Amino acid sequence: MRISKKHFLYIAVILCSIFILCILSFMNRNKQNQPVTYTDFYFNTVVSLTFYNESDCSLSDQCFELCNTYEKMFSRTMEGSDIWRINHSNGNPITVSEETYYLINEALYYCELTDGKIDITIAPLMDLWNFTEEKANQVPPSQENINALLQHVDYRMIELGDNNTVILKDPEAAIDLGFIVKGYVADKLKEYLISQNVTSAVINLGGNI
Repeated sequence: MRISKKHFLYIAVILCSIFILCILSFMNRNKQNQPVTYTDFYFNTVVSLTFYNESDCSLSDQCFELCNTYEKMFSRTMEGSDIWRINHSNGNPITVSEETYYLINEALYYCELTDGKIDITIAPLMDLWNFTEEKANQVPPSQENINALLQHVDYRMIELGDNNTVILKDPEAAIDLGFIVKGYVADKLKEYLISQNVTSAVINLGGNI
């Protein structure tokens, strides 16, 4: 069967169109799979969220809103947070959120498990050493000052009561949940993204990935 020149050109146009559509489809799919990273600052560290599907990127706002909610519970430096209120309670019982109560209870489990090698009442010593602020020619604190604050580092001074109440019996002690908070929040962000049918993402809270 002989194909006319007209039919040949017609078939060529169709094949070229199909080829172009395939290329465009591949480029679009490749573009959608390019990672997109969003960053913000919570818990005294950079929080980054990387998505591999363009349709998932809109979830970044809700993820950062969750970080904001948890910071208002767990931060010891944010005035009015649950931990801040406990640390400034002068030994009085403080009612906290259910999640704060849960996380303190979890943290105390690890304090007990390690026989105090992990101790969430370490905050006064953290401030003395000033780990969060870099200064030129910073001098380590004296052993005398360290020993004075060590008297107020004892996780057993924390008492958990009914109805999500927490008592820090030493007014000069202070709680810092830094060893557990970022991992906990990262897990919560993961749970949220999975609930939104996200199949591929990277959550990074200052190295807690």
